[in-house]
Amino acid sequence: MRSPGVDVVNDALLSAFREHPTLAAIVLVDEDGRYIGTCTLRTLERAAGTAGVTSEPGAADHASQPAASTAYRAVRFACGTCGTTAVRSFYDDRDLPVCAPTVEHGPMALVR
Repeated sequence: MRSPGVDVVNDALLSAFREHPTLAAIVLVDEDGRYIGTCTLRTLERAAGTAGVTSEPGAADHASQPAASTAYRAVRFACGTCGTTAVRSFYDDRDLPVCAPTVEHGPMALVR
């Protein structure tokens, strides 16, 4: 179910683009003035009012797989001192996870 706030935001953005047809984009900020994102009329029209609502996985952002990927697997790391674990989608020996409870434990080791 779609939040009623989505319709309010869509209507406000469409109104702004109609009132100011030369606008290229609208910068979105939260109530504290922090940047959220940028909206263009093309993006708004393409979304067709379905922001945050999709009919199936990957239908909105084209970034997620419609099914479980067979090309990737989770990479698990564990602290050799206390056993704390972490899971990542990649392995890079320049950026190994560090034990969260205490950094003195150092980088975690790959679990095979």
